Amino acid sequence: MPRRASLFATLAALIGAFTPAAPQQQFRIAGVVVDSVSAAPIERVEVTIAPVGNLGDASTTWSAPDGQFVFAGLPPGKYRLTASRAGYTQQGLDQHEGFMTAIAVGPKLDSEHIHFRLFRESVIAGTVLDEYGEPIRSADLFLFRRGFSGGAHTTDLAGRATADDLGVYRFPHLAPGTYFVVAYAKPWYATGSQLLDRVKASDVTIRLQPHRSTDVNNNDDVAAVDSDEVLPAPPPLPDPLRDVVYPLAFYSNAASLDSATPLTASPGATVTADFSLHPVPALYLLVKAQAPPRDDAPRNTETGVADFSANFTLRASLQLAGTELEQLPVRPAPQMPGYFEVTNAVPGEIQFHSIARSERGFSFQSTLQQVTSENRVDLSSSASVSVSGSIVPIPRLSLDANGGVGGGQAFLSLVSADGRTTQVSLINAKGEFSLAVPAGKYTVNFLPPAFAHVASMQATGAEVSANSITLSPGTSVKLNIRALQADATVSGTAIKNGHRCAGAMIVLVPEDSTQGAALFHRDQSDSDGTFTLSPILPGRYTLLAIENGWDLEWSKLSVLFPYLAAGVPLEVKPGASPSVTIKVQ
Repeated sequence: MPRRASLFATLAALIGAFTPAAPQQQFRIAGVVVDSVSAAPIERVEVTIAPVGNLGDASTTWSAPDGQFVFAGLPPGKYRLTASRAGYTQQGLDQHEGFMTAIAVGPKLDSEHIHFRLFRESVIAGTVLDEYGEPIRSADLFLFRRGFSGGAHTTDLAGRATADDLGVYRFPHLAPGTYFVVAYAKPWYATGSQLLDRVKASDVTIRLQPHRSTDVNNNDDVAAVDSDEVLPAPPPLPDPLRDVVYPLAFYSNAASLDSATPLTASPGATVTADFSLHPVPALYLLVKAQAPPRDDAPRNTETGVADFSANFTLRASLQLAGTELEQLPVRPAPQMPGYFEVTNAVPGEIQFHSIARSERGFSFQSTLQQVTSENRVDLSSSASVSVSGSIVPIPRLSLDANGGVGGGQAFLSLVSADGRTTQVSLINAKGEFSLAVPAGKYTVNFLPPAFAHVASMQATGAEVSANSITLSPGTSVKLNIRALQADATVSGTAIKNGHRCAGAMIVLVPEDSTQGAALFHRDQSDSDGTFTLSPILPGRYTLLAIENGWDLEWSKLSVLFPYLAAGVPLEVKPGASPSVTIKVQ
């Protein structure tokens, strides 16, 4: 019997080995593409799908004359769906900001009745002329769009363009919305920098040639005086007609972005915005940079003063609404260690970036200054405070959390109470940091945001409250920071009237919403109502699902307050992955 049983077992195994596996069930994604205004079907639309987990593995088809499209033979999973066509903007399904609804494919899931509304593209165009009515070639144009970012109304850069030889510019392929246009150019006849002209001219020397000297008695036998004396050439007088720049021009003839004329681009519209630029005197700035003392700093051989220009770098740029428009020329000031000259500047916001190196690594300083006239800018506070310390555990930045940028480097940032100055220090491999900071009140956080959080701080020589620190002049501060790593995931399903709800805005609201927008998390529910939020910092939260909530200023607790009572409270543990079913409000 045992022998016969063994034989039957062997035969069964062989039969099983040669039995073909059941074929994997295949599914379809199908639907119709229609015009967002007329609801008419659109033919020849390029429709693309890609697995959410592998966006590089894309498949494309084109819509039929009745707007219908279909993808067949698909394995179960989630797919991103996008569409584009000449005359229409490229967009994802039900796209809001950077979120869109993915299509869930699988048993008992409806993926064949998709209604894709496509928006006609708009155009903003115009001409840039100078004070003589002549076209300005190569003028830079900046397009800003009014929208939402970080849960608040914002105005963000939406595009750049360059005027052609006729001064004509064009912003095509625009989604419907409210826009602002800014023009920036340089007069073709301007010298750019009278200061640099003077410096270069002063380098030109006059060499006196040997000559014979004659005494008062006209005695030619007096010995010749051989002189190689070198004298600097006198600096040329500045030319105010050429030492000019065009200031930023906000359509139409406004003094700032806040007072600029909004341009409403409706689907399929073409909007015109023309400019006439007029020059103003160029600005010269003398900047004193913050330079923490270092024993190894090279010293000026004449004055004996430490010269930090060898290990200290300053960069200046023209800024608008958080966007860098142009880098400005910067050079060390001759005979003035620790000072820099910024030339050819226009009135406006100038962002100064500086780097200082120390034994523990290096630190950054970023200061935003409103400049309206020639003056000195002091970035070196006489009441500078030395801030150093360590972080436990050492924050680890995964490549996924940072998009592969920075090679996993983490930073500590101190942001001033007015938000105009940011100090950033590299966190070294030992979890240490060091920087020199002007006295004042700062908020302490990690960069990039959302990957880690300051759980608690202890300070010697400073006042601490939550993640804020107050630095007094002339002190030396030691900080011990406990970090909290973002390593949790929250997932779930949005339900409305007993059915899975697609396209709902999912918001994870921290219990302490005063810690900033970085602790908020958002997603958009997919076609099967599911969502995933990751990475999440451990802590207490309230989970919300809001239909048509994309225009809400969700960063304000007062706006979300009416929704909080119906939300789901969550306590997220380190490394946890809770799954939640939530009703859509």
